[in-house]
Amino acid sequence: MRIAILGTGGIALGYAAMLSKGGHEVVLFSLSGEGGVCLRGKTIKSTGPIEHSFKLEIADNLELALQHAAAVIIATTANYHRPLIDLLVPALSEGQHVLVSAELSLSGSMLADQLCQSGKAVPVTSLGTTLLTARRAGKSEVVIGIVRNACQAATEPASKQGVEIAFWRKVFGPVLEPAPARLWITFSNLNPTVHAANALCNFTRIENGESWSNYAGITSSVANLIEAFDCERLSVAKAYGVHVVSLKDHYHTSFGFPHGMPLAEMTSALHEKRKGRPRGPTSIETRYITEDIPYGFVFIEYLGKQKAVATPLHTAAIDLFSALYRRSFRIENPFIDNDLHNVLLPNPALS
Repeated sequence: MRIAILGTGGIALGYAAMLSKGGHEVVLFSLSGEGGVCLRGKTIKSTGPIEHSFKLEIADNLELALQHAAAVIIATTANYHRPLIDLLVPALSEGQHVLVSAELSLSGSMLADQLCQSGKAVPVTSLGTTLLTARRAGKSEVVIGIVRNACQAATEPASKQGVEIAFWRKVFGPVLEPAPARLWITFSNLNPTVHAANALCNFTRIENGESWSNYAGITSSVANLIEAFDCERLSVAKAYGVHVVSLKDHYHTSFGFPHGMPLAEMTSALHEKRKGRPRGPTSIETRYITEDIPYGFVFIEYLGKQKAVATPLHTAAIDLFSALYRRSFRIENPFIDNDLHNVLLPNPALS
């Protein structure tokens, strides 16, 4: 099967390794054009849980990437989702399948809504988190961290969910599971909750470019802040009638830790087990902040306001990061506008 992956970062290359090893034909497209330059004509090597060497096609434009592709995977940071949507709506063809991996700020809903308005019957499936973790190492190597055993997905229109889950299981295996509800995906992305606290409390390490362990950075006090952020996330989700698991329960399920184990002990155990990997970010242009604050924290704050649920810690974190960067992260999320009618007032055509 020919599969187009939109993105050339660690997650995109991780998917490319997984799909190439599975016998699929993979083509990558970089929206900026820069990410694919050093990959063209190179043999890509993946290490970790997926060990594979492969070559892939780099498309010069989106139309070439989508040509003859049965499936399309959006594997960029959320910052690129809005410009990609504008390009994808006129370029996608009926019969193609789209996966947003992973979604923040209900970008998948906006893509589905705009496809519906354009008269195109193209289903969009969104994941609450990526199927794997990975980072680029050098120009043509990708280091796979973990490959998840399960990942929830939601499709719009909802009537196509069964068919789409079955399709993506053919691509990735039985790892995909249907989400309990569409908004469940929105509230289940835990990256902002963990990343914001870790980045805020280790900011000087990041700015100084120090080498530090991501999990070792989550001390007992940082874990306290993470859990406080998590309580606000859960409160907003509850206001929308959505039950999502706590971060600690997620760690219990994902990593096999016993119930009741303190979060800091879990992260300490992960630090030891993974021998200090993954490393923490070493530049303030890290997605832990530039993606997770506007598309995670700002969005949770926004949804909380719609239901009169206070999120004082999210608000404080947004203000602190905005002060640190001397920029307003609240105005950097293009999804917070009237287009959110398809979230707060669902579009019947997508039901």
